[in-house]
Amino acid sequence: MDWKLWQEFLRKGILSRGRQLNTPLGLWLKRDSDWTWYFSRKDSTLWSIRSDIWHQHKQVDSSSQALMFSELGIPETPPHEDLEMAIII
Repeated sequence: MDWKLWQEFLRKGILSRGRQLNTPLGLWLKRDSDWTWYFSRKDSTLWSIRSDIWHQHKQVDSSSQALMFSELGIPETPPHEDLEMAIII
């Protein structure tokens, strides 16, 4: 498939202004025991959970448009309820 055609489909068929989905998928708030990464929009913090221990990953300064976080998490008490499941790339 032609990449330009695919981009046009995404732009007109799925995405609205600001690259937001026309129909949101909804919040991923349910805690999944197999899921590792969560994000808090309230304080822009990334959280991970391993062996039932929560780790807070602070945002680091970056010239990139992508959010960047410390790879090393600090063990913390369980975070507040506003966490959304996150995918880390």
